[in-house]
Amino acid sequence: MSVTWTESEYDGGSPIEGYKVQWKYGAQEYSSSRQAIFTDLTDLQHNITGLAYPDVSCAVRVMAYNHNGDGADDYSAGDRYDPAAAARCAYRQ
Repeated sequence: MSVTWTESEYDGGSPIEGYKVQWKYGAQEYSSSRQAIFTDLTDLQHNITGLAYPDVSCAVRVMAYNHNGDGADDYSAGDRYDPAAAARCAYRQ
């Protein structure tokens, strides 16, 4: 699954240090065990691969973070896992 986002407009009074992309299945909570962290502020996309539950909805959120903590979800969406698309993606973290 490919996720793209735009630069955060609000920094909470401190420069943005990076972005966190998190994903979950069904009613799960978001967790740091299912996330990718980006410190290159120009890298505004991520390909999530290895999604394990093809028959369960997968939700994704993107948050900017800085030394004050995590911002609100900049991007949040749910979709079904697409194994054909996942097979074409390269995992980066």
